[in-house]
Amino acid sequence: MGKQHLHSMTEAFYAPDSQTFTSTSARLFGIAGPLAGASYALGTGVATVGRDPQSSVCIPSPGVSKTHCIIEQDAEGQYVIRDQGSRNGTSVNGRRLKPEVKLRLSHGDRIAICDSGFFFLHPKATAETVTPDELRVDFRAASREANDFLAGCSELKELRRRRRGR
Repeated sequence: MGKQHLHSMTEAFYAPDSQTFTSTSARLFGIAGPLAGASYALGTGVATVGRDPQSSVCIPSPGVSKTHCIIEQDAEGQYVIRDQGSRNGTSVNGRRLKPEVKLRLSHGDRIAICDSGFFFLHPKATAETVTPDELRVDFRAASREANDFLAGCSELKELRRRRRGR
C-alpha cells in the first residue's frame, strides 16, 4: 500500500442513526477520542497507528506513542493487530495486547488506544445476510459504546491517580 495522507483517508459520518458504507475494504471507525466519527480504510498493506503525523492513522494525543500499533493482513488475508511496545498499551475488546504479539481482528472488534476508541469493520467478514457492498453502522449503539469506553478510561485514570497519591 502506498503512503496515503490522512486527509485522503478520512471520511466523517454524521448520520444520527446509521450510515451505509459503500466499500468492502476493512476500516477503523473512531468512536471515542479526537478521531471519533472518522473512518480510515486499511487497505492490504501495513497500516501504522500512532502520534506520528506520517502514520496511516494519526492520533494527536500525548499518551499515544509515535508508532503505537500496526494493523496488517496476514498470509491468509486476515487482519491482525500488533502493539509496538507502546507505554500505554493497546486493547482489543477490553483485553490488553502483549507487545509484539499479533492478534487476529474480527468484524466489530473494539480497539482502545489511550483515550481513543475504534471499531474494526470488515464487510467481507460479515454474515451472508449483509451484501458485500453494504454495511450499516448503528450510531446510537456506537455512541453508547464510546460513552462506556470513556467512563472506563476515566475510572482507570482516577485509580492511577489514587495509587500515585495525587
